[in-house]
Amino acid sequence: MPNKPAPTANGATLKCNPCLSENKTSIRGLVAQLLAMVNPKKPLISLGVGDASSFPCFRNGKDFSDSLLAAVSSSMFDCYPPSYGFPFARRAVAEFLSKGVKHGIREDSVYLTVGGTQAIQVCMTVLASPGSNLLLPRPGFPPYETACELAGVEARYYDLAPRRGWELDLSQLRSLADANTAGLVIINPNNPCGAVYSSTHLQQIAETARDLNIPIIADEIYGHMVFGGSRFIPMASFAHLTPVITIGALSKRWMLPGWRLGWLAICDPHGLIKQVRTSNAGFSGPAMSNHDCSLWLQVEINTTLVFGIENDMDFAEELIREESVLVLPGNLPFLVHIKT
Repeated sequence: MPNKPAPTANGATLKCNPCLSENKTSIRGLVAQLLAMVNPKKPLISLGVGDASSFPCFRNGKDFSDSLLAAVSSSMFDCYPPSYGFPFARRAVAEFLSKGVKHGIREDSVYLTVGGTQAIQVCMTVLASPGSNLLLPRPGFPPYETACELAGVEARYYDLAPRRGWELDLSQLRSLADANTAGLVIINPNNPCGAVYSSTHLQQIAETARDLNIPIIADEIYGHMVFGGSRFIPMASFAHLTPVITIGALSKRWMLPGWRLGWLAICDPHGLIKQVRTSNAGFSGPAMSNHDCSLWLQVEINTTLVFGIENDMDFAEELIREESVLVLPGNLPFLVHIKT
């Protein structure tokens, strides 16, 4: 949906930063565009819901709501929280993330954020500066690109290999990196491909980052959400090779996206990125295929067999107009590189 300038009292127009175009940063803009075409004569069937908490059968137990109500009723958390979050909350995250990790994560290495999105923004702001670059996966998660643009940082894309379980192309990584590369982003379990990387591949990634002298930003928002014979291994397990900054949140595994509670956790046993720990970044966390799995079922449709349909966007628009069925077209910016 185009960015329409907003008129002001004197007739002038105010334009939004194009980096923040809703269609570019998430699927929400596209969903809103399609929902405007729904057939009013038929009930909506949405196949575009990515929030499991919308369904009662997926809601968390009463302990969660009781704990939240107790915190609110105590009036102890009506104040401004410490910039990096309350110590006991940081400690709880550190203890959780340290399970099975050789070096462990200290309480003072955890920073609470407003969801995983702010954690991404903070990473881009703290690690990189205008003129530097970050290595991002393709396909990947759009907010990383947006955060890079807002920070004046170049996004350099490495490809994931579908025939190798969406593993990283390590030789391509080496060719993309230079003296201005500030970090490498990996998403594991992967969004949007659903891959879960093996210990061997994660070690190869860490060794490559070590050779390039860059830290790894490990987006583990779907951590432990694995199926079949897959096993999730935290990237921090390889922090002895290169510093690892882990991004996580309550939104996916605990299905609490509305609580907007996320974190950054640094595992840096050799102290290679000490300055990052003391950076005055804008933290403001809230006070209180086979065995692979993706939240999205990706179906290929031969649109040439449907009269009047030229592409997947046409198909999505006609389906919701005629049948009130919402699907997401596969040409979304972060899905177009998914090929088999």
